[in-house]
Amino acid sequence: ITIIINYAHTLILDLDNPFVGIWNVDYTAFTQTKKYILETRHGK
Repeated sequence: ITIIINYAHTLILDLDNPFVGIWNVDYTAFTQTKKYILETRHGK
């Protein structure tokens, strides 16, 4: 379980910096994804 949490945390930090790291996404996709994550996380 700890490994999964650490991996998810690393993934989130990597998504916060879209131009470096594992996810080399364009800014529009990054913004839409972040908005979706925030809405689903706080919508519950």
